[in-house]
Amino acid sequence: MATAVIVDAVRTAVGRRNGKLKDWHPVDLASEALKALVDRTGIDPGIVEDVVMGCVMQVGEHGLNVGRNAWLAAGFPEEVPGTTVDRQCGSSQQAAHFVAQGVMAGAYDLVYLDGDHTYTAVRADIGNARPLVSDGGILCGDDLELQADEAQADIARSEPSLDYIYSQRWQRAYHPGVSLAVGEAFGRVSAWGGFWAMQNRGGAWSPISMRGMPLSLPPYASAEDLLHLKAQIAELGEIT
Repeated sequence: MATAVIVDAVRTAVGRRNGKLKDWHPVDLASEALKALVDRTGIDPGIVEDVVMGCVMQVGEHGLNVGRNAWLAAGFPEEVPGTTVDRQCGSSQQAAHFVAQGVMAGAYDLVYLDGDHTYTAVRADIGNARPLVSDGGILCGDDLELQADEAQADIARSEPSLDYIYSQRWQRAYHPGVSLAVGEAFGRVSAWGGFWAMQNRGGAWSPISMRGMPLSLPPYASAEDLLHLKAQIAELGEIT
């Protein structure tokens, strides 16, 4: 098992209500601590795999993922994912535990995503999960009824909090945020009945061939899904 260690620790000054720090946005204040940490340790910020920050009362200026936005406000690479956790007074301690547990566990052979279906949330989930998947491991999820090139991407982008809509073209309901976020991350993915999966091959993500695998119809799949599957098999000889 890998060992998790604390390399350095930085904090901001302690302020009082309506004191000298009252005009500082929480994101900007947190970014100063991140910049100081990178400067003191001398690390390349591009090698950071994840930023996990604790924040109590995530409303108003403390909302919208302080950890991720503080990293960006510091001017560091946008490719590095970041997230924010809330366990009230134990939030920062929980953030440290989450990171330590991830380091100690090593990389995961399979990471399954299923939760908030909005574009913003799914994009963040994928960004957080990708660094955890081992070489040869699988990143997968659910609720992908349409591929990105079949979905209405403009709606997902203009309304990133949208969950579920109906497609007149395909005559079915689907989650546009899932379609767009997965498509932006991977392009077309291996998919069947709403389930999708991609394999990490040396940092490159590839569809998974399901040739020869036993197939069963998920309980939520429709008869149209089965007909679509049969058409794929007839055309390709495999499911991709």
